[in-house]
Amino acid sequence: MMTTKSMAAELMAAKSMANSISARAMAAETVPGKPIDPGIFDRGERMGELHLFLRCRRRHWLRWIPAILILAVGLIGPAIVPQNPYTMALNHALLPVGSPGHPLGTDDYGRDLLSRLIFGARTSVWLGVMVVACAGAFGTLIGAATGYFGGLVDSVIMRLADALLAFPLAVAALFVAALLGPGTGNLILTLTLLGWVGYARLARSLVLRIKSERFVEAARAVGAGSGRILFRHILPNIAGPLASYAALHIGSVILICAELGFLGFGVQPPTPDWGLMLNEGRAYLRVAPQLAIFPTLAVTLTVMSFQGLARAWNGRNHSERC
Repeated sequence: MMTTKSMAAELMAAKSMANSISARAMAAETVPGKPIDPGIFDRGERMGELHLFLRCRRRHWLRWIPAILILAVGLIGPAIVPQNPYTMALNHALLPVGSPGHPLGTDDYGRDLLSRLIFGARTSVWLGVMVVACAGAFGTLIGAATGYFGGLVDSVIMRLADALLAFPLAVAALFVAALLGPGTGNLILTLTLLGWVGYARLARSLVLRIKSERFVEAARAVGAGSGRILFRHILPNIAGPLASYAALHIGSVILICAELGFLGFGVQPPTPDWGLMLNEGRAYLRVAPQLAIFPTLAVTLTVMSFQGLARAWNGRNHSERC
């Protein structure tokens, strides 16, 4: 027997459906005396789905714009800087925001702050792309291979990954950077050694899920080797989630590079770097707070931009509802 609650739920569902059909019929353009075309309901459904699809795509593409602008600034930075970021003019030190020829002012050595911020974007973007490329390639290959073949090697590598993930990334990066010493090359090596773990675990989980699919079994049945199956059939089908993780990872790398630069283990002076600029500007918070505010805003907006890019890519691959 049907309970009172289930009967009430069915009645409410039927009433909602009837109201929806009635509203569509009233909204349709009909001719008096002519029967209503049932196809208007299907067309209404299709138009609604199309509107929802376009609205979702527009939101996703709008999330790409900030990250694309930052990447563009990083690539063409030397061509658009108003002044040489390395040129010192001690007689123009600590100029305020809005000074002639220096829209954002100058630092304690008289160097143009806007130019150094733009060059800092170039440094941060280059570091982020290099670390993500190295860690992503290595981690994806390791994770895909261990997930596909399994066995003792899979267990050993995953336990190593678990051990690395047990430490906070910033603390581990600081420890390794202190061992290797400061510098751009050591910074890339440090973050690559710590960053491959996420790609390996993600690629392994995706391969474990997809290697039993029918198209993989079909490729194996026609005699395709393991290498061909991995590179031609499995890796292209897991590229979407890996790309979304890579976009998120770029933001994390830029943030950690700024942290290490602030502590003196990252990019070394006189190269413009947002973390290094923040460290130099904290001594002038009272007289020239813009020296610390603008690098902080640059790091924050960049990280948020790449997080938005990751969400947009994730929505593109999984048909995120709006």
